[in-house]
Amino acid sequence: MRHYRYDVRDMLQAFVLAFDIRRVMCGTLAIAWTIVVILLFYGIFAWRAASGNAPDYNASEVAWRMLTDTQPTPERIALWAGMLGVWWLGFSCMATPILRSGAMEVALDRRLKFADMSAASRHLAPRVTWAPLIAMFVPTLMLGLCALWALLAKIPGVAGEICTLVGLPFALLFGFIGGLALLTTLLAAPLMGPAAVVEGHDVLEALSRAVSYLYQRPFRFLGYALFQLIGKVAALAFSALVLCLSWGFVAVGLYIVGEGALAEQSVRLALAPGSVFPAPEATSGVPHVVILPAARMLAGLFWSTALFAAGWWLVVVLGMDLFRYLLLRYEVDGVTYNEIMDPQQYMAAHKHLNAIESAEQAAKSREETPTPAPATPAPVETKS
Repeated sequence: MRHYRYDVRDMLQAFVLAFDIRRVMCGTLAIAWTIVVILLFYGIFAWRAASGNAPDYNASEVAWRMLTDTQPTPERIALWAGMLGVWWLGFSCMATPILRSGAMEVALDRRLKFADMSAASRHLAPRVTWAPLIAMFVPTLMLGLCALWALLAKIPGVAGEICTLVGLPFALLFGFIGGLALLTTLLAAPLMGPAAVVEGHDVLEALSRAVSYLYQRPFRFLGYALFQLIGKVAALAFSALVLCLSWGFVAVGLYIVGEGALAEQSVRLALAPGSVFPAPEATSGVPHVVILPAARMLAGLFWSTALFAAGWWLVVVLGMDLFRYLLLRYEVDGVTYNEIMDPQQYMAAHKHLNAIESAEQAAKSREETPTPAPATPAPVETKS
């Protein structure tokens, strides 16, 4: 039985939640989805740079510059918004079972079955997805109004200057509101997912709870965020240390049996592939290097285990977000960890029963309702 103190020390229980292979697999899929989205857009840019042909080395360099260029042009803003939208659509769906199963395990104080882990997650995923997107409506609207004010500067002559100066106070007001809304969204966004899976009502409640906890307990909110940042760094360092030690033992074992060349080539292929596969313009005069199949396999396994370690780290991060929300809910509303929306209540509130299910439910209700005993008639008094 776990003992919760209802203070910042409970956030360390996120490490306990992370030692579950099912959650780690969900976290690994979320990290893999992030990599897939980046590679997808990178491949599209490389294909465009090669004019529809097979991408070469120069097209790959152009695609990388296009992907990492931070110059705020309308095209790049739309590009990054599209990338983030596609990424968040898949990432939120994969993070929902992690948050939901963690909340259920904390509330029930026991390990869950796979059916219990996925209970109501399919219905809660849209709430986790839409809560931060709706919160971005106000900053986006204010940015659009500032852009409309900036169009006044295109009016030629003195009229344009006068219109720009007259509209400047309104632009500053829009900028202040948009900046405050954006800062609030960025700070409260990590709690919107836990609020959606714990409460389970609607998107607006998840959004409003996260924002209200920020403004009602700002110092506690920021203090928990600082502690969570330290925990994230510690979890990342721990996972990287375990990964390096594990593969270090493998490399030392190869050196012991006389396979030092295989170990060295595997390390170079995994960490610095450019030293094994030089650029095309640098291949003149460079001797051909024979890549061992075992080195390719070991390099692939290294990155597979690194992906798994990243998935474990993501579960720790989401678990800390969950406990941060539960702590703030306890301090503001006085609600303990075990009070959580359960799948039975959710399905009863959101599922439409058909005729057969309604009849079965009515029959079960009649069986559970005790039948009252028949009333005995009162004795009739007779006059003597």
